[in-house]
Amino acid sequence: MLGQLPSRFPPARPWPLLAPAITATVLAWSLAELPAALPFVDARVYAGGVRAWLAGEALYRVPIPALPGTDFTLPFTYPPFALLPFVALFSSSVLLGVVLLTAAGLLALWGTLLLVARRTTPDEPTARGLAAALVGASLLFEPVSETLLFGQVNLLLLGVVAADCLARSPRWPRGALVGVAAAVKLTPAVFVVFFLAHRQWRAAATAGLAFLGCTLVGWVMAPASSLDYWTRAVLDPSRVGTVAYVGNQSIRGVLERLGLSAATATPVWLLLSLAVGLVALRVVRRARAAGDDVTAFLTLCATTVLVSPISWSHHWVWTAPLALVLLRHALRTRDIASWWTAAGVLVIVTTSPHWETLAAQDRGSLSWWQQPLAASYVLMALALLALAARSRGALVPDTSVGPATPGPHRASTATVPA
Repeated sequence: MLGQLPSRFPPARPWPLLAPAITATVLAWSLAELPAALPFVDARVYAGGVRAWLAGEALYRVPIPALPGTDFTLPFTYPPFALLPFVALFSSSVLLGVVLLTAAGLLALWGTLLLVARRTTPDEPTARGLAAALVGASLLFEPVSETLLFGQVNLLLLGVVAADCLARSPRWPRGALVGVAAAVKLTPAVFVVFFLAHRQWRAAATAGLAFLGCTLVGWVMAPASSLDYWTRAVLDPSRVGTVAYVGNQSIRGVLERLGLSAATATPVWLLLSLAVGLVALRVVRRARAAGDDVTAFLTLCATTVLVSPISWSHHWVWTAPLALVLLRHALRTRDIASWWTAAGVLVIVTTSPHWETLAAQDRGSLSWWQQPLAASYVLMALALLALAARSRGALVPDTSVGPATPGPHRASTATVPA
């Protein structure tokens, strides 16, 4: 019988074909639907910054038209080195740049999810399938959808930093990508702590040198604008937007919405940021010592958006790999608390409760019960950070196959949840 004949072929696995299929479907959907939703405000600012630089204008003093047919303008807020990738993307047209940025962003998201999935399963086809499926599911996440709608670079930066931190055997000097990302947008500099916490001095030094080198390139490209940026613009967070706006999901934003004066909000913000930083450092050090690089990475993602003066909700794209980790953890432990945690995060990032308070803020103030809604992302991250600080051992045990991440210490990856 045919069924008894030995087969030359291994059993079919759908995951390798499913990954590119889902990615292509999502890309086609985004390119077809997004232009009708919003005219890519941030992408137009990137393109406008390129035009201003090429015209020899003062990059950080000229208002850039962000909505066609209106007087709405925004400032260019990125370091001068960011002009280099923006020239590559937007020198031809905004539309072509958006197409390239959307494709690259979705590919970077899939790569990030794949790196995380590989740490939680030894089966490569399953890891690829999980990553591909979550790319599509992540479109329901407000940070991811807003990033695509605005034409933002958040997904690209997430992918670059994740590759540097989580790739097993990178073909580049580890730390270099973190340095380059920090030269494009300053906040990725926090991930130097990922290397320092595990005594990876060479990687930390490489990140610093890459940042300085890229910054020097930016200085050569735009010397006058570089001087203006590093001596004035970078010190003024109000250039980025209104700190109290409900879209600002950071500790500083929460304090401003509570009505604290600047004289009071600033020291309170600094003290709270210091406390968050110390707790995060403890979590990162313990996680890396236990071989739990994913928890260390996600902890630094949370810390970055919490302590930054302005963290728009679309900066929280790291909640996509966070969701993967929480769901895998719930499936592995079958613990009801883990399921509630995963469900809570999914509800918050898909419903984005803070936007429900926007009308009240426009009227002048938020009531006491609206304040927690307006701080939904911040409270979520603080709760997760507290849970991570209470845990012992590896929250995300590394079950992957392959050589360990290089470092001087590797401890047991047994999980001892709180």
